[in-house]
Amino acid sequence: QYELVGLADDEENGPPRTTIDWQLALRVLGNDRQRLNTFVEAMVETLPELLESVEQTIRSGDGPGLQILARTLRETIRYLGVDDIARAAFALERMGRDDRVREAQELFAVFKRRIEQIQEGCADYLREQASDKAV
Repeated sequence: QYELVGLADDEENGPPRTTIDWQLALRVLGNDRQRLNTFVEAMVETLPELLESVEQTIRSGDGPGLQILARTLRETIRYLGVDDIARAAFALERMGRDDRVREAQELFAVFKRRIEQIQEGCADYLREQASDKAV
């Protein structure tokens, strides 16, 4: 019922590596590099808090809260071209809506690692932008 193709860990290699589509993000933000930088800075600031809130909501068994937070998370990452993770966020959203929070616990560990990869990718992007300005 909740399709999670491509998100699960590979037994030998761990979770698949998340690749952010920076060109898509730039196009969606009007080809404005400053807007992209501001967006990425906001991602670095907000993703950890949002991820923690989702985790707390799952632990407390709050289906409606999970639905709202998973949707917020999905909307937050949608410009990055990480469709598999966005689909997983949508699955979490539906699990919250359907009050199937126990199933969400199973998905969340892998989902969390993938969101953390997005955080790392955003932080790397900002470091690269800063080093490009320094040159």
